[in-house]
Order: sequence, then structure tokens, then C-alpha cells
Amino acid sequence: MTIDSIGPEVVGLVPDLAKFAPPACTFDKHVYSPWKGSDLHQQLCSDGIDTVIIAGGETDISAN
Repeated sequence: MTIDSIGPEVVGLVPDLAKFAPPACTFDKHVYSPWKGSDLHQQLCSDGIDTVIIAGGETDISAN
């Protein structure tokens, strides 16, 4: 699933979460791992973040 194929309007936060951003920050990741290919860990630590809400997800695991 990519924004190019589904459109940016499909990947926004649901209204129940959107009301918190801002002041909450959002972070889009563009690789499978949340830790590789981004500075997410550094951002969390440097900003003193103590709560993370993960919304949405994609998997390439099949249920065979």
C-alpha cells in the first residue's frame, strides 16, 4: 500500500486521534521498521516523549 496508489486522503488520522494533533506530533515512516531509516528513536528521546500511539499498519505476512 502506497500513497501513490491509494491517495493521501486515505492515510490521515481518524477524527478521534486527529483532535490531538496538534499539539501532539505525527511521524510518518517510509520503511517497514520504525527504527531503521528514520530518527524516530532520537526524536522520542530528545523531546522527552513518554507515550506513543501507533495508528494504522501494513503487513506482508500472509495467513496461509
